[in-house]
Amino acid sequence: MKCYGDSYEESYVQKAIIEYSKARKLLSEGKYNKAYDYFINGFLHAKRFNHPAMICAGLNSATWWIRKINKKKALYTANLLEYYTGYYFEDFNYISNWLDTIINVKQLNNDIRVLSLLKIIYNALITFPDLKILLGNIQYPDFKIEEYTLNKRLYFFIYKKSKKRLRTKSLNAIDLKKFIQKYGLTYKKTYPFEIKNELYKMHINKTFKENIIKFKNEKKIKIPELFFATYCALIEKPYFTKSHILRLIFKGDKDKIIKYFSNNYEKMYFFNLMMSDFSEKNLINNLYNNLPYSTEGMSSDGGCLFFIARKKLITELFKN
Repeated sequence: MKCYGDSYEESYVQKAIIEYSKARKLLSEGKYNKAYDYFINGFLHAKRFNHPAMICAGLNSATWWIRKINKKKALYTANLLEYYTGYYFEDFNYISNWLDTIINVKQLNNDIRVLSLLKIIYNALITFPDLKILLGNIQYPDFKIEEYTLNKRLYFFIYKKSKKRLRTKSLNAIDLKKFIQKYGLTYKKTYPFEIKNELYKMHINKTFKENIIKFKNEKKIKIPELFFATYCALIEKPYFTKSHILRLIFKGDKDKIIKYFSNNYEKMYFFNLMMSDFSEKNLINNLYNNLPYSTEGMSSDGGCLFFIARKKLITELFKN
């Protein structure tokens, strides 16, 4: 790109391009940490003139090239990349490279939230079958499973932990959950699907209970704002969001709303998304101070409700 005069140095467009160029040069020299800093600087400039593709390109490069040097730092930028990708883009074919980066880094960090993303992408396969090339045979969370076949992998996993040989051909979800709790298992990408699926259901349950506390502390007038912002962002309402729940929302009947959303895991998941918080300043601050991502102390005022809704609920666009 040609730049005329000295004014280009004051342009955020040019500043971002220059920072990315410096970063790529540093990559060729094997200076990954310095390159990371330049990619982040370029991302911050790209934000100032709001160029979505350049924003995500910078975050993607920063995340990808630092992942083997500092996987925790890569996770911080992967969360940012997921946010901006979900907000600005809908064509999954266009963003497949970024999704691959996010999945790679979340799995590298054994971040259970990768299962949410995999479920979103699985639903998207209905509309974008070409994504199968990127994802292969992915296994995604399934809330409806209540009984699992005791395959060889699951059998030997349980035997290795408990030293007990199971004589059954199947294992129900309740017993598997008890096994997970007994041995204090936490999410790892190498675990059998059945273990990961139950861990994810437990994660949804835990988040749901935490969000009930937030929800009950909300002022009544804010309830329609929280839920309706997300509802509108769906474009198409999910199958369970009918007029009945909308009436409860606008009446502000908290107890009945909680009872409605606690009926099953899919409704609980939707409630969790409704109540999700996002604060970009918090995430960037953690990024620069090498702190783990946290939503502690955030409120819905920390970020735009529509941003939250669009990013979090893009999965619902591909249902039914």
